[in-house]
Amino acid sequence: MNDPIELPLDPEDRLYDPPLVDCIFFDQERRGFAITFVPSDDASSALKEFIFIAETAPDYVRVQTFWSRIQDLLASHDRIDRVVHAGGGNYMFHFADGSDKELATIVDGSRLAEITDRLKQLADAAQIAFLDQSYTKLTRAS
Repeated sequence: MNDPIELPLDPEDRLYDPPLVDCIFFDQERRGFAITFVPSDDASSALKEFIFIAETAPDYVRVQTFWSRIQDLLASHDRIDRVVHAGGGNYMFHFADGSDKELATIVDGSRLAEITDRLKQLADAAQIAFLDQSYTKLTRAS
């Protein structure tokens, strides 16, 4: 009963709808998270957007919480340095010691699902911060 079920996926199928993390890392010098993400169509017409979430920003604690949880779930001996989208539903986790790990290599289904959910929540938080920042710029300009 452990035989895998082959389910063909259309290349246009999405595991999640945008927003999606493209790249995230903690910038030690600027003291915050630098996040490149694929925005939802209603947030931006650009293919990718960027937001920097400083330690002093209201969204920082939320992002830090998701980041820390991913760190815990990966059970790495070193801290995450950067997370980069590796195509499809896959991500590459780069660690401070120079090692890396692909999301696709995680065999524990519950850990895999939770890491994927936390990445989605990071993207949601990035888009919310981006929209908040954009709205603030628009209202100050008028």
